Amino acid sequence: MGDFRFGRIRGSYKRHQTLHIDPIGRKHVLSWRISAGQIFGNAPVFEKFYGGGLGSIRGFQYRGISPRSSDIGNDDPIGGDSIFLAGAEYVFPLAGVPRQGQVDGVFFIDTGTVQNDFTFTSYRVSVGVGIRWTISALGPMPISLDFGFPLLRNDQDDTELVSFSLGANF
Repeated sequence: MGDFRFGRIRGSYKRHQTLHIDPIGRKHVLSWRISAGQIFGNAPVFEKFYGGGLGSIRGFQYRGISPRSSDIGNDDPIGGDSIFLAGAEYVFPLAGVPRQGQVDGVFFIDTGTVQNDFTFTSYRVSVGVGIRWTISALGPMPISLDFGFPLLRNDQDDTELVSFSLGANF
């Protein structure tokens, strides 16, 4: 292995804004997020930044956005030293009653990049739709099913149409 000397800084900001509450208390919510990070020094591959998947850029596989190995015949993701992510999500009620069980629809846009330096030379954008099913017996944890469609991508990126999770993912 070897010794690694590096520093890592990352910051993020999220905002959730209720746009409308219908007569039975169901909310229409617009959420957005932005995050960025930078590594200084020589970090090992497992400490580097990767993008893709839930909480990052849906429509791309988990860790599917990354600089790739330059070895001949090898295009494995090796992680980047900088990351920038931004996204927005609109959640609206489809059926059900709050605190008894509810199904919500979702529209989203996710954007970002992972690079070896803090540039935007290979930016990714995806859009999609999803469903959030909240069952009162499980508490406030929704079951999420998202369908993401990459609009801007790199030829080496690994994509993924469907994302599934238990719990909040934005």
